[in-house]
Order: sequence, then structure tokens, then C-alpha cells
Amino acid sequence: MSQLTLKSGSGFFKQGSWMVMAAVFGGICMFGVHPLNNYIPNEEYARVGTLLSVFLWLQIPALGLQNVFVDQAAAALTDEHQRRLRGTVKKVLLGTFLLWLGMVLFSFLFRVWIRETFKIPQPAILWMTLLLALTALWSPIFMGVLQGRQNFFWLGWISILSGLGRVLFAYAMVFVFAATNAVGILTGILLSAIAALAIPAWLTRDTWRGEGKGVELKPWFARVIPFTLGMGVPQFLTCLDMLMVTVFFSLSETANFVSVATVGRGLILLTAPLVSVMFPKLVRSAALSEKSNTLSLALFSALGLAASVIIFLTFFSRPVFALVYPKFVSMTGLIGSYAWAVLPLAIANLLISNLLAKKQFDFAYYSPIIAMLYFLGLTLWHGSFLQVIQVMGCINSGYLAMALFFTWRAKTR
Repeated sequence: MSQLTLKSGSGFFKQGSWMVMAAVFGGICMFGVHPLNNYIPNEEYARVGTLLSVFLWLQIPALGLQNVFVDQAAAALTDEHQRRLRGTVKKVLLGTFLLWLGMVLFSFLFRVWIRETFKIPQPAILWMTLLLALTALWSPIFMGVLQGRQNFFWLGWISILSGLGRVLFAYAMVFVFAATNAVGILTGILLSAIAALAIPAWLTRDTWRGEGKGVELKPWFARVIPFTLGMGVPQFLTCLDMLMVTVFFSLSETANFVSVATVGRGLILLTAPLVSVMFPKLVRSAALSEKSNTLSLALFSALGLAASVIIFLTFFSRPVFALVYPKFVSMTGLIGSYAWAVLPLAIANLLISNLLAKKQFDFAYYSPIIAMLYFLGLTLWHGSFLQVIQVMGCINSGYLAMALFFTWRAKTR
């Protein structure tokens, strides 16, 4: 094994370990919001879970932006490239703000339909979700630049502080201000999201304060579209089950599923940091025409993490629920099934990021087929929570198979 490979592997494991530790601590803090289900009605807790899934959906347009900025920042090796980066950041900040205004207008015109479909009683919940949407559109821009520059130290701390801020603000709203409903918890989440946006914005202030160079939008959008499809479809697959359960089940029943989905999605949260470390390294290696074993290291680490999480959930989900979700202990039997259903998606995310980093975009244009099949599957088969999870597992497995096929095809070209 060459010295370069050893150095690359050592750097990946060091940075990957830090990002995983930061994600675990930040995730624990974010998960710490959910014990508040014991102090609010089940219907209000179901609304919180549903709107957090809506928030993840609203991030889909920005996911492509983040990866494009990771790609652009990682490959910005000259002053000319840095000026283009500054020009791009400024234009995209303006463009996403205008997109957000369009969301606000759409939500105002169709507010009655939105509130009835997702069972939202208070108008304030809808408008707070829209404010969260603005942070979801802007944060990936700054986080993408930070990630592209491989500033994993601050990326990790932002993950920690974001989770810590969410739990502190949420508990303050419930116990200090006695806001024992979805509005109170969402206020805490919104405050933490604003704080989490401010930190990377300040750290990358040179990209929106300095003089930039004009950017041709047509070729730039040609890069955004495959990145948006490539990273947006997994986000869609992650959130759709929660939203469809809200539509087809009562709010009291939905609260039970929120507990299962919140714990089961931990697999995605744990493997996501490996993607954030892997992607800019692959982009930089491609820019410098270097060989890299980063994907192999990431897959090895992800499988190890996944095995540990599934074993933990299999044997210790009941004690966790007894502590956090005493009202929903009866749901622990579904945790193992949910974790296995999520596993193919967690692995596929690594393969997809590898393809996107190497500009192999064919996969991205086929991936919406999986999203449409998932929507159709849940529309037809949603008789029970187990059936919803089974549909999710089948779709995620198909998605992984597609990612493996395109990865193999890229290597044989």
C-alpha cells in the first residue's frame, strides 16, 4: 500500500470520525426534542413530526445547490475561480430569495387546501414553516462552500450547535413560556435554524462580501439540475412515508408512526457525515487527476455503522422507547423493520455522491422514476404501518440496485 493511500485513509478516518461524532451528538440533541411528546397532546406531536418532514422536503431545491457549491469550492484552485465563486454565491442568494417569495405566494393562495390536507389548525404553523424554508434554501449555500473547502472542524461544530440550540430553545418554549403545542416547539426549531444559518454565513463572508465575477447561468443550471435530482430524490424517499401517513391516518395514529420514523431514520443521520467528508475529497481528486480510495473507505465505514445501529435497535429499542416514548412502547416491534428498510437508502447515498462527484450524471435523470413508484406504491398500499414500511424497503432496495448498476457501468466505460 502506497504512502499516499495510507495518508488519504488516515485523513478520511480522522475527519470522518469527527463528523460522525458531531452528527451523533447533534442528533442526540435533536432527538432530545422528542421527549416533549410527554408534555403535549399526541395530535400536536404528530403535527411537529409532519412539519419536520415538510421542512426536509422544502430543502430539496437547495440540495443541488449545496453539492454544486461543494464542487465549485473544492475545485476553486485559482483567484479566477474564487471570483467566480463569489459571483455565483451572490446571484444564487438573490435567486433563492425570489424562489422563497414564490413559495410564500403559493402558500397564501392555497392556504386552505394545505391546512386541510396536512391537518394544520393554526395559521402560525404554516407561516413558521415557510420561515424555516428560507433557512433551508440559504443554509446549504454557505454550508456547501464550507464543505468544499473541507472545513470539517466548523461543519462538525455547526452540527453540534444546531442540535443543542434546537433542544434548548424547544424546552424553553414549552417549560418557560408554557407553549405546549406545535407552535411552541416549531418556534424553538426556527430559532435554532436561524442560529445555524448565521454561523456558516459568517465563516464564508468572503464569498458574499468581496468582489465577484459574473457567471453564465445556463451552464451553471445545467450542473444544478443533476445534483438536485441526484440528492433530492433520496430526501424525497426519506420523508414521503411520514407525509403519506399523515394524509391516510388520523393524527393520533400518526403520532405512533412519528416515534418509529424518528428512531429509524438515525441510520441516515449517522451515514450522512461520511458523505459530507467523501464528496469534496472525490471532487478535489478529480480536479487534480488523482486516484482515490475514499469511496471504499466510506462504504466500509457505513456498513460498520449500519450493522452497529441495527443491532442496537434490535436489542435496545424497548428501553429507549420506555425512556423517551413511554406512550408508544407498543411500536418497538416495527423499529427493526424500519431500520432494515432504510439501510439500502443509506448505502445508495454514498454511491450516488461518488457518481455526482465524478460528473457521472446519467443516474440522476433516471432516479425520479423511483420517486414516482414510491408515491404510487404508498398511495395503493398503506393499510397498516408495517405495509408502509414494506413498500419503503422495496423501493429503497430498488434504488440501491439502480445505484449499483450505474456505479458498475461507470467503471466499465
